[in-house]
Amino acid sequence: MTSARSTIVRAGIAAVGAGLAAGLLTAPPATAATSTGPRLTVPTSTM
Repeated sequence: MTSARSTIVRAGIAAVGAGLAAGLLTAPPATAATSTGPRLTVPTSTM
């Protein structure tokens, strides 16, 4: 049971880490586009 619990905990930590990484990767471009103006929103939206 301890091995099963450890694998579940590891999977949860991996999922949280992936979510944080995705949030960090997607947040800066959005904030930069909104802070600088509509010039950067067009290239980011086409990507």
